[in-house]
Amino acid sequence: MDWLKINQKKTVETLFTIDGFSQFSKEIQEAMFYALDGGKGVRASLLVETTLSINPQKNDRSLWLSALAIEMIHAYSLIHDDLPALDNDDLRRGKPTVHKKFGEDIAILTGDALLNTAFEVLTQTDYSDYVKIQLIKKLGKAAGAQGMIKGQVIDLKQPSSTIDELKYLHSLKTGEMITLPINFATVITECESKVRNNLIEFSKKIGIAFQAKDDLLDIIGIEESVGKKLQKDLKQNKKTYPYFLGITDTKREIDFLTSTALDILQNCKYSFDRLKELIYYLKIREK
Repeated sequence: MDWLKINQKKTVETLFTIDGFSQFSKEIQEAMFYALDGGKGVRASLLVETTLSINPQKNDRSLWLSALAIEMIHAYSLIHDDLPALDNDDLRRGKPTVHKKFGEDIAILTGDALLNTAFEVLTQTDYSDYVKIQLIKKLGKAAGAQGMIKGQVIDLKQPSSTIDELKYLHSLKTGEMITLPINFATVITECESKVRNNLIEFSKKIGIAFQAKDDLLDIIGIEESVGKKLQKDLKQNKKTYPYFLGITDTKREIDFLTSTALDILQNCKYSFDRLKELIYYLKIREK
């Protein structure tokens, strides 16, 4: 899937074009790029490919700025997740985590910079004021105290006792940031409500599948491929999908969710060929 790598590269390179970037301190510039570089760019590609499937004319700088804003939020969350106070990880994307590379002080500030700059980046798009406001509102809600952060707090303080509680947790912690790019695409393209509803349902299915696959890779993955320390969940007796379902049924759950997501796309009026490719990639990925 070369297009996934191309999208990620273009998204990261957009960082150097944002207004005011040259005024950032050199340490923050370097650490921001380091945090963004090397990822899969799934969220950026969800936005880009959904948007272009609906309206190919939307392939402009504003779209890539929007993709960058989403990836900045994702990168900030990973930096903070990896800190000693939270998950205390030393490896991310096959390289030292940001706090190991730059120190905890710069890591915290880099996360803060990515978070705040993401909103500023959206104001630099050429979309109408209405669209900009909608994007900013959706970004804040998905990443904030009603969305990702709420999921993170539940994960820290309220361990799941059932599979349904686990799904709710991950619908917030992981799912909100998978649904966000789809929400962005529907706002940018102003697509009809039936298409929007189908796409949101699609994103919810792959959001759960994405997290279930992460949980599975923590047990059966290869560290060099995954790019981070494995079996942490197992060692900490953390309640994950394999904890509740076992390895075999977790694989079946991933198959069911990805198959359902594909069926939803088949019933949409647009082709969404690359989203279909992405579903398959998320199912078989090794990192």
